[in-house]
Amino acid sequence: MVLYVAGDIGGTNSRLQLLRTKGAGHAKEWERGKGEAVVAEETYPSLQYPTLEAVIDTFLKKYLPAGEQVYCMCLAVAGPVTDNRAAITNLTWKIDGEALTNQFRLEGKAVLINDFVGIGYGLLALEPSDLEVVYQPPAGLVLPRDASTRGVKAVIGAGTGLGECFLTHNGRVYDVWGSEGGHGDFAPRNPLEWAIFQHIMRTTKHGDGKPIERCSIERVCSGLGLPKIYEYLVTRSPELANRDVAAKITAASDVGRIISESARAESCPLCVESMDVFVRCYGGEAGNLSIKTLPFGGLYIAGGIAAKNMEAMRKNNQFVQNFLDKGRMRAVLEKVPIYLITHPQVGLLGSKVVCRRMVHEAQQPLRSKL
Repeated sequence: MVLYVAGDIGGTNSRLQLLRTKGAGHAKEWERGKGEAVVAEETYPSLQYPTLEAVIDTFLKKYLPAGEQVYCMCLAVAGPVTDNRAAITNLTWKIDGEALTNQFRLEGKAVLINDFVGIGYGLLALEPSDLEVVYQPPAGLVLPRDASTRGVKAVIGAGTGLGECFLTHNGRVYDVWGSEGGHGDFAPRNPLEWAIFQHIMRTTKHGDGKPIERCSIERVCSGLGLPKIYEYLVTRSPELANRDVAAKITAASDVGRIISESARAESCPLCVESMDVFVRCYGGEAGNLSIKTLPFGGLYIAGGIAAKNMEAMRKNNQFVQNFLDKGRMRAVLEKVPIYLITHPQVGLLGSKVVCRRMVHEAQQPLRSKL
């Protein structure tokens, strides 16, 4: 049995787990942690520590059993990862996987992955109960061979930003490939979306005060995009705005939350319309991702926005209809099942999958890009 550390590292909290695994057996067993035991778990307020090393050191000094050593670590971080180095959004931390390997004397290594890539790996450890079916291909459709076991999988998730990744099977296991798809161009499809696009271009500025030169899909389908949709609708139809809701929005730091809550309560017509526009654009971008990756193994929806607003997603089947609305490609997308991820810590699951692979690879080399 081997000890490893898995982590989900963000600007607000850093969550760590110390686990003991055997890393052997069939992939479906060890990737899901069969026979594994949690030794310790702790969540630390990130801002109270000068470095991530300080957080990990505090954790291990408290929980690492005497005389034992950690074999490897995987940390899913809220920020870009290049050459196993990362900087956390909203923190001054600079994280270096090689430095962590050396400092904590790991026999294996410390691997850093982007938090959305962590969600991709987390798919491999989910149980059927961790998924909610959003769309299933109609009975009678001829699906690609081995679609359910080896087909490409794709993940899309609107939260603070818009994350996208996809998974391919290498003959033994799935590999996860990150992307910056959320920064692709927003392409308006009707007069209302064109008007919203123009509003975003007119009213959005960079941090230095200069106007933006383009509008990405993330500026519409994210926690930042929902307020911009509402903002435009208010300028178009101010008489429809609920004054009490508008006052809350003016005072709120999390405007998107107020809009979504008001839409669910149907207390403001413009909030309801804002959420509908958001969902339709979200479905459209999910279709774009699927056209590019052909995820016959499933398109998976992550992120808190979808989980909290499934009633809006299912309203008039608008998410799925906009997903499928790709002209001649509709017949292709009809073969792609869609699932909502309901597991609350899928990114941390992904960190565990990566560690389990490192342990397994040390015992029985497998073909993987880790």
